[in-house]
Amino acid sequence: MHFSSFPVVRKTFSGFLLASFLLLCGCKNTVYELELHPQENKLQRQLMTRVDSGKKGELGTLDKETIGRIAAEYQAEVPDNLKSELRFSAAFGPQMPQDIGGTGWYNYWPSSMGALYSYTEQFGGNEKLSGGLDRGLLAIDRLLLVLTVWVEAEFDGARDLEQVTAAINNEIRADLRNIFLLTWLEEASPKGVYDDEELLVRIIQYLSNQGYFSPTDMPQLYRAVVASDDNDEMLLALITRGLATRMGVPGDEPLPPSLDAFGNDWKSYAESFEKFVQSSEKIQALARDWAAEGGSNIELNEEGGIELQSLIDAFLDIDIFPTGSSSHLQVALHLPDKPLATNGDYDGETSVVTWSDRVTNGEDVNKLPASFFAFWTAPAIEFQEQRFGTVVIDGPELAEYALWSNGLTSKQRAEWEALLEGLDAESDAIGVVRNFKFSDLPESSTAGYAGVNDLHRLLASTPDEADETKVE
Repeated sequence: MHFSSFPVVRKTFSGFLLASFLLLCGCKNTVYELELHPQENKLQRQLMTRVDSGKKGELGTLDKETIGRIAAEYQAEVPDNLKSELRFSAAFGPQMPQDIGGTGWYNYWPSSMGALYSYTEQFGGNEKLSGGLDRGLLAIDRLLLVLTVWVEAEFDGARDLEQVTAAINNEIRADLRNIFLLTWLEEASPKGVYDDEELLVRIIQYLSNQGYFSPTDMPQLYRAVVASDDNDEMLLALITRGLATRMGVPGDEPLPPSLDAFGNDWKSYAESFEKFVQSSEKIQALARDWAAEGGSNIELNEEGGIELQSLIDAFLDIDIFPTGSSSHLQVALHLPDKPLATNGDYDGETSVVTWSDRVTNGEDVNKLPASFFAFWTAPAIEFQEQRFGTVVIDGPELAEYALWSNGLTSKQRAEWEALLEGLDAESDAIGVVRNFKFSDLPESSTAGYAGVNDLHRLLASTPDEADETKVE
């Protein structure tokens, strides 16, 4: 990228502003559809995958390495025809396969009173986001340091030099960081923080709020950035006036001399910047240090100067937004009843929880994984009715009970289950449960009695007409 070719800069800026629109264009898209059917301690998993070519009715070719990994997880053969819709099926549990990239668990906690089930799974993405955030902010700081070094050399002795460098390292630094954080939030969120064009609008609103341009300038901005190849001067006028505003110069006052000079002779200053970068010992020292931090070296040209692209690579260190590969994922979990909790959409007519998201895979992706979960219970209706005359524990209480029951030692669980087995419709269930003690716990301890106490409370609150147990 050469700053002496300003149209390249302009097109880069244009691409940045319009990036959100590109998501709407037709292109090849890998699709995954996952059907999940619980089977007590296993989860039947049926995966369909295809590539939509972007042309109606035409499929693209699936990645052979990806399909090989999926087939291995499902203990299936790799199909010969990868330009088709492929299906795989197998039962897994408790750990889910890494077929789409990620980690997941299907847990089953049974008890004689009923069971608690949970499904949790993450797909793609990266939970360790702080590194990408730090690198992005560091890249901004490095960029502005290079710019400051050049400005101090180029405008040495100018009466507004201190004003210009102060603006670069204060207002402009804050603005670049804030815009970066807006885009970083959108990039990091699995479903996106904003709807389609909202990110673009927010960036434009932010720049307008900070005085870089007025909303009434939008036609000129659009023409300068997007609609023409010969309006560099118009864009430079908008940029320099916006920078002056951030320096505290009202719109009806002349530009500071340095900005005015740059706006009137930007080609010379762009060439000056490139030559300065190539020859400045201070810039070369900074670039060598930054490159060393990233484990690379700075390339010099035949004259021993640093190439501008090498400097850009050094201060950016890595791509701020590594994108990896993105796929569309839809998951359907078939349940016997409404879940206790889920972040999916539950359809009461079909008793299915569904999720839909885009999944990004790749090295150093700056996006959180797509995360899906559901918790549900299934009471042991016959067992409870035989001992208590009705179903006394279900829903959240059964979930807590199942966790408590599965947390008991084998000796404690045997003692508790023996008590339940001895109950029938003629038993004083409330009295028996209230007086129960584990043989290995002191009477003063309540650490092991959460399930006992909950069951006693539920029994005591059960209406007499619905309870065939003997209650004194």
